[in-house]
Amino acid sequence: MKATVFFLLIWQLWALPLAAQDHPYDWDGRVWYEILPERFRNYNPSNDPVKGQVVDDEVEDWQVHPWASDWYKLQIWEQGRDLDFYQLIEQRRYGGDLLGVIEKLPYLQALGVEVILLTPIFESPSITKFDAATFHHADNNFGTDPKGDLEKIKSENDDTTKWSVATSDQAFWDLLSEAQDADMRVVMDVVFNYCSKEFWAFRDLEEKQQDSRYKDWFVVYQWDDPLTPDSSEFEYKCWHGNRAFPEFKQDENGLDEGLKKYIFDATRRWLDPDGDGDPVDGVAGFRVRHVTALPASFWEAWTQIVRDVNPNALLVGDVSDSSTEWLGEKRFDSVTDYGWRELVIDFFIKDAPDRLRVSEFDARLRQLRERYGAEHELRVLNLLGGVEMPRIASLLRNRQVLSDGTDGVAREQFDPRPPSDSLKANLRALALFQLTYPGSPMIFYGDEAGMWGG
Repeated sequence: MKATVFFLLIWQLWALPLAAQDHPYDWDGRVWYEILPERFRNYNPSNDPVKGQVVDDEVEDWQVHPWASDWYKLQIWEQGRDLDFYQLIEQRRYGGDLLGVIEKLPYLQALGVEVILLTPIFESPSITKFDAATFHHADNNFGTDPKGDLEKIKSENDDTTKWSVATSDQAFWDLLSEAQDADMRVVMDVVFNYCSKEFWAFRDLEEKQQDSRYKDWFVVYQWDDPLTPDSSEFEYKCWHGNRAFPEFKQDENGLDEGLKKYIFDATRRWLDPDGDGDPVDGVAGFRVRHVTALPASFWEAWTQIVRDVNPNALLVGDVSDSSTEWLGEKRFDSVTDYGWRELVIDFFIKDAPDRLRVSEFDARLRQLRERYGAEHELRVLNLLGGVEMPRIASLLRNRQVLSDGTDGVAREQFDPRPPSDSLKANLRALALFQLTYPGSPMIFYGDEAGMWGG
C-alpha cells in the first residue's frame, strides 16, 4: 500500500509540469503586473528619446522628464505654452526601456508577480504606443541602437523576407528569456484597429496617394490635389477624429486581406521569434485593446493563428462592460474586468451617500462571478489602476469629487497631494481585497508602493 501511494505521489509530481505545459488554462489566479515601459525604469539613458521625435523645434528647453518629480509640476519647457495639462504630459518622455524591466525582474519576483503585462511596445511616436508605426518591431528607444533601429524599421514593409532584428527586438526577447528563467510569463498589449501617421503603409499612402498598393487598407475621403503644392486636401478616416491615428478600413469581410496577412505574420513573429516551430522563446500571450472595434470574424481568425503557433498562449480581451460574449474557444480566454473595478470604487472609495451598501456590493459581485462562470472566473483580470486611469491613491485623495460612477476628475478640482497615513490604510485594505478576491489580480506598476499622480 505504501509503495502504491509513493508511486502515485511520484507520478503526480512528474506529470504536473507536463500538464501545465499542455493545458491551455493554467493561468487561473495568477498575479499580474502591468508595466508602461517608457515610465518604468531607465536603464540606458543613451537610448532616450530626443527632442525631434517628440516636439517641434520651436519648443525650447525640452528634455527627458526628471524621474521622481512632482507629476503636477510643470517643467520650464512646459510653462507658458498654449496647451492644457493633459496635452503637455503627452509630450513628456522618461526614457524607460526594456532593459530597465529586465533589471527589475528580481524585484517583481520578490513581490510575487507571476505575469508581466507590457503596454504596447511597437515602434510609435507616443508614450503609450497604442498608435503603432509598425506591428513587427519594438520601439527603437527600447534597444541599444536607437538610430540604427529606426533606419531598419523605416525601411521595411509587409515583405517578411526582408524583416530584420532590431536591438529593441532583441531586448524584448532577452526579457522573455530572463522572465521565463524567473518563472514569470510576459504578455503584450496589441492594438490593431488603427495606427500612427508614421505607420509604414500610411506613409506610402501619403506619398503615392491613389497609386499606393496600400490604398485599400485605409478609408480615404479625399485625395490630395497635385495642382495645389502649397496645401493638402488629403482626408481620411481616423480614430475618434484624431488625425494622428489613421483608422484601418473595414467592409463586410472585415479588414483588407493584405492587412490581415501582415497582422498575422507579425503575430507569428512575436509568438515564435526564430520560426522553428517551438514557441518557448516567444511571448506568452496577448491582451487586445479595442476588441469591439473589429468584427468577431477577424478575432476568430486571429485567435486561430495564435493557437496554431502556441496552443497554450493566453488571450485577453480588453472590454469595458464585463461582457462574456467575447469568451470562448475561438475568441478569448479572459477579459479585463472594469465592472469589478467600478464596484470596488463605489464601495471602498466613494463617500456616503454614493457608497454601496455591503449587501448590494456582495450581491453585485456575485452577479459578476455568475456571469463569468467557474470556467473563466479565476482568469478574469481584476484591476484597480491602468495606463489610462488616475492612480488609485489619487482617487482616494479625491473621493469627494467622484460621482456617477466616473473617475474623470477635472484638474482644477483635483487635489495633487500624496495620500495621508489614513488613506494609506485604505490602500492596504484595497490591496488585501484585490489579492484575495477570486480571479487574477492585476497591479499597475507603482500602485504597490502607493504611487500617486500619473
